[in-house]
Amino acid sequence: LSVLRLSGSLPVHPCLALTLSGFGRVSEYVGADGGSLATTGLDGTTFALEIPPGALTGAQLITMTPVDAVADLPMAGGFVAAVDLQPSGLRFWTPATLTIEPVSTVPPEDQVAFIINEGEFALTPVLVDSEAIEMPLTHFSTPGVGSGPAGSVPPPSSPTAAYAARVAQILAAQRTAALLGQPGDPDYLDRIAEIMQEQFVNSVSPDLMAAASDCKVAARAIPEAFGFARQAELLGLGPQFVTQVQSLMAGIEPALQNCREEAFDRCVQQHDLAAISDIVGYSRSRSYSYDQAGQA
Repeated sequence: LSVLRLSGSLPVHPCLALTLSGFGRVSEYVGADGGSLATTGLDGTTFALEIPPGALTGAQLITMTPVDAVADLPMAGGFVAAVDLQPSGLRFWTPATLTIEPVSTVPPEDQVAFIINEGEFALTPVLVDSEAIEMPLTHFSTPGVGSGPAGSVPPPSSPTAAYAARVAQILAAQRTAALLGQPGDPDYLDRIAEIMQEQFVNSVSPDLMAAASDCKVAARAIPEAFGFARQAELLGLGPQFVTQVQSLMAGIEPALQNCREEAFDRCVQQHDLAAISDIVGYSRSRSYSYDQAGQA
């Protein structure tokens, strides 16, 4: 099955297409308590997805399908492995983690993690201290690994993806150095901190402020805020971003309250029964945000 996915405003490759495998597709419901799925591609590559408690507000049918090929992937060494995650665009209140262990041997300096989202290619960060390829995920798309270096591509159209791509380049270089037993860049965390501060000022904080009066914005902004906090924690930058994270946690509550009120109005005025599920979900999300605020 070939799936052609064209991007909206900034196509990287107009003919970028995924060939989904007829082998290894798995589906499972995952709820607010979290869960895990795993599968193996036709070539033996393994994919493991961990969704932590609180990442989802209710049960979702999660489907993982190995990808056999990606046409026109902008990687010098070509395609290595990828997995399609559905439902596409599903956002997590706190990041999930995907681990990819390719069966083919790719030198550390040539391992390049990427995501394909609505036809758009972007680099994505990986954890530095792991021989396996571990990617934090704030939403579902098609993550994968190629053999680099990556070719010249335009920056992603999403500000969040653009910042993530910049961080990904730094982390990839540091991970390569670690796997090869080389010293790496002693200032790499300072460089990432500069990018994250820019992201906080120009994207994460303004989006969360707008989310207080628009639930559609909140659906994107709140997971991004949690993702920002989680990234700071994973990189050991938590102490440096205490003030910013506390500000984000405080901003999540009015956004969720507005979403509850919008859902209640739909339920009462439009007799929209689906709004009842939304109200329950937002209530769970408020509870989770309190827990996170207590940890910040």
